[in-house]
Amino acid sequence: MKKLVITFISDDRPGLVEKLSQMVQQRDGNWLESKMAQLSGKFTGIIEISLPDKQVSVLTEELKALSSEGIALLAEAVASEPPKAPLISGDVSILGLDRPGIVKEISTALATLNINVEEFHSLVEAAPMTGQPLFKAEAAIGIPLEVNLQDLNEKLDAISQNLDIECTLNVDQ
Repeated sequence: MKKLVITFISDDRPGLVEKLSQMVQQRDGNWLESKMAQLSGKFTGIIEISLPDKQVSVLTEELKALSSEGIALLAEAVASEPPKAPLISGDVSILGLDRPGIVKEISTALATLNINVEEFHSLVEAAPMTGQPLFKAEAAIGIPLEVNLQDLNEKLDAISQNLDIECTLNVDQ
């Protein structure tokens, strides 16, 4: 058995997930994990599947053919499971008036400490009282054991003060 990771984007319409799942099943594949979302009229996702070795190239070619239906797609074989370094799990919550640069500042602070962003969700919505654009985000992060959590908190506090946002770190210990 081989694993494939498939990413796709298309104009949103009913039946996209059904089409992909049907193709996987027809090649004796198993749908393992996925994350999908609709944004601005587009539907995008990432899917991990396993399937028999002899079906990988056949399914890959069938998936490429979906471009004629307006589905941009990339399928890549997963060679092996990457080694997992011991990490501390945590999350960063961000809240504040929307402005350019919030994601860049937070992601730069995390990258300088070699912290991996494992999942990231953000949105802009109207603030309840004022109606101003409010930026909200949640980032699940993997923190290397050697990272000083006080240093991380100080970096996030500095960004909070500089951008006038709330940035909260929660760590599983």
